[in-house]
Amino acid sequence: MIPNVLASAGNLLSSLWPDSEPVRQHAVIQKLIAYIDQDDVTALTALLTDSDERARILAALPDADRSPLHYAAEHGKYKALEVCVDNLPFEVWNLRTRDTGRTPLMLAMENNHDAILPMLKCRLTAWLDSLEHLSVDEASDALIDMKIVYDCDFERQDALDTLWHMVVNARDHEGNTPMLLAMKNKHYECCKALLFRGADVDIRNDHDESARLLALDLPAGEGVRYLLYRAPTV
Repeated sequence: MIPNVLASAGNLLSSLWPDSEPVRQHAVIQKLIAYIDQDDVTALTALLTDSDERARILAALPDADRSPLHYAAEHGKYKALEVCVDNLPFEVWNLRTRDTGRTPLMLAMENNHDAILPMLKCRLTAWLDSLEHLSVDEASDALIDMKIVYDCDFERQDALDTLWHMVVNARDHEGNTPMLLAMKNKHYECCKALLFRGADVDIRNDHDESARLLALDLPAGEGVRYLLYRAPTV
């Protein structure tokens, strides 16, 4: 209900001040939220493949307190997420909430939605493959932009491993990683999915907790206890 109301409000504002770019950005973000909430793949695809609307979305996303991507990840809107992953640049998956500093992946793991993991890994791989079709200068600029967004350095040949490490081991304002958030919320299937995709079980948050240490508190018969305790050091 709320996303529909917001979308209507955005359309009204846009009609009152049609030449205002901030208003247009606001309106398209409300559309994005509404389509995500409805898991409306057709409308969402049309929106994200419209070059003008997509440009407005990308311009507005960094200013959103909690972006539509966070909403989709938090609520497990898998069909919508798949469209977003396919049609938005990989940099947007490092967007942070202002209050907690959490990425969309963190919210997904916190709420037991692990299907986003293979989507993101495939998207990163596809993005790197797309560089082969760019000129040397264009590919170099694209890599530089990604280094800035994820605050890391890497060579072309190890870009996949380095960037994926930054995504899957990102830390919020309290030092929690996606793995720690999944572990603290007892979403053990998410923990397994993260572990099998390179998550570090030894990163400690500001409370000196790590996934490996938390695993020791689980009952002896809990499978994830053995997996995390015996996990290799990253």
